[in-house]
Amino acid sequence: MKKVFLLPLIITLAVGLVFGGCGGTVEPTTPTEPTTPTTPTAPAEPIKPIELSFASVEPTVSGMHKCYEEWANKVMDQTQGKAKITIYPSSSLSATPEMWASVTGGVCDIGITGNTVEDKRCPLTSGFTSDAHVPTGLPGLYLWEDLFDEFPEIRAEFQEVKILFPFVATGPSFHTINKIVRVPDDIKGMKIVGTGNQLEYVEFAGASPVRLPPPEWYTALDRGLTEGLIVPYNAMETFGTTELFKYHSDVHYGPTIMFIFMNLDVWNSLSPDIQRVFEDIKPWASEEFTKHTAALSNEIMGECQDLGHTVYHPTAEEINLWDSVCGAPMTRKWIEETEALGKPATEVYEGLVRLVAKYVTGKLFQKT
Repeated sequence: MKKVFLLPLIITLAVGLVFGGCGGTVEPTTPTEPTTPTTPTAPAEPIKPIELSFASVEPTVSGMHKCYEEWANKVMDQTQGKAKITIYPSSSLSATPEMWASVTGGVCDIGITGNTVEDKRCPLTSGFTSDAHVPTGLPGLYLWEDLFDEFPEIRAEFQEVKILFPFVATGPSFHTINKIVRVPDDIKGMKIVGTGNQLEYVEFAGASPVRLPPPEWYTALDRGLTEGLIVPYNAMETFGTTELFKYHSDVHYGPTIMFIFMNLDVWNSLSPDIQRVFEDIKPWASEEFTKHTAALSNEIMGECQDLGHTVYHPTAEEINLWDSVCGAPMTRKWIEETEALGKPATEVYEGLVRLVAKYVTGKLFQKT
């Protein structure tokens, strides 16, 4: 009877050993830690651009203002939003005569000026407008770049600012209300408004120069305080004086070299990658601005003809007369005064003459 009761017990023990493992024990399962919810990543902060103020004398309706906007947009795009140029038009931040002081003094970061305006501050540079007859357009731009590279004394005139890029504006013409100007005697005794050393040119012809900033030109002409204006066609149109004139004479004693320039401390504060963008854009800006001013002047000249204005192109003999009465005396005076400052004006003038021969393939006039 004992064997009968022992058999089920033995079977039960054997089954337990098979399913329980070979002499091992079952390890207790470690409970899983609850998962901590992931904190969502905050969106990246938008780039805060460096704000750069640009003092312009041009109104927003002018063609040049559109050029400034295109350049500013290129800077913004190519710096990937790191530098933003805000344009302050119509002399709202600085007028032309104070532009250099406004930029160097921190009133604005960027400004525009030209060699005819800065003739006292940059005397060697002012020789660009002389009886050497520097060509307009791209040849004039390339000539300037060669001259700038050749003479360290010219570069030294800009050592307190950073030139972002230069461009060539077309030469000034005479725009008159009551009479056409063909030769210097025609302008003798007339009151002519303008800026810079352009007025010195007409003074040699016996005219009375009236130095006024561009926004005041219209009022002075409209009220009879002056009888004519000496500026490029595009400047005449920009400041709304075209309707006042009946006559235009293209004496063209030489173009103006213009500069978009920056406060030097502001330039030095920019990161190298932003500075590189300005330098990379420089050739495009110089050429596009130069081509634009030439095209715009031609366009406005055509508009004057469509309005029934007389557009006069002096003969070769008349150009030579303007040279002898105005151009040559102004150039001699420039050389004498600049040499007295210890600056190599003679060498610069000779360089201009040499470079004119290099870049002018066919002259519009012949010297007698």
